[in-house]
Amino acid sequence: MLSAARNRHFIAILALIAAASLTLLSQRGSTAKGAFETHLDIGKEYLVRGSYENAVRELSQALKLSPGSSRALIERGTAYNQLKEYDRAIADLTGALKADSKSSLAFNNRGVSYFRSGRAALALKDFDRAIELTPLDPYANLNYGGAALCAGEGKHGAVRLESWLDRVSWKNRYTGHAAVLAILNRKQAGQKKEASELLARSIKRVNRLEWPYPFLLYLNGKKKADQMLESAKDSDYETTQARCFLALAQKSGGAADKARENFDWVRRYGDKTSLEYWIAGALAKH
Repeated sequence: MLSAARNRHFIAILALIAAASLTLLSQRGSTAKGAFETHLDIGKEYLVRGSYENAVRELSQALKLSPGSSRALIERGTAYNQLKEYDRAIADLTGALKADSKSSLAFNNRGVSYFRSGRAALALKDFDRAIELTPLDPYANLNYGGAALCAGEGKHGAVRLESWLDRVSWKNRYTGHAAVLAILNRKQAGQKKEASELLARSIKRVNRLEWPYPFLLYLNGKKKADQMLESAKDSDYETTQARCFLALAQKSGGAADKARENFDWVRRYGDKTSLEYWIAGALAKH
């Protein structure tokens, strides 16, 4: 919940956005195109600010002026995702793909809708298509790796992630994240040799000063679980990842009860913007 001070600040931001919309309308004139762009821009701003219901309202106004707009449908579908209205999100993103069949963003975001609503197999198909269109996109590749874990497709998840790591020459801000998910996918698939080889490679190539390097050391036996968790304690996002990563390692290692405890922790206290929050939600049920 927002504190009183933060709540006042949030209301003030919404008031500024509303005022900005009036300014944009006057600047762009009364043409349908100008009004469409205004509603689209304001809707996107609400989306960035986390005001999802207001985003839906503005984007719906934009779609009245330009029905079938791929841009507006993608943004509204994304807002519906955040509101957990997944069927509406899927409908919007499917509509966006009818207008633009090569929108990797629409495929990725529809994959997120399927993934978050428990349809990992369908999510994999959409993430796969997004990767075909934009092979270097880290989000689609990471999402594929997460969905693969939930669908029991560890071998395919690892192959995708390792291919991406090679494509970017292990030089990307998401290299560590991708490496960990790839190792965990290998472990899930029962590929101990491949997992061990990838772990050794990751320890050499991932930035030692950044998270999730401590988790690699945990997998290598150089850190205990509590030490690894301590390394992530200053960030809710990283703690969510740490708990989920630990649970995945425990699950593949046969410690189902301990894994369930960590999955449950993530479901109760984890950062919902993290991919690992949704992985934990899916796997805690198994």
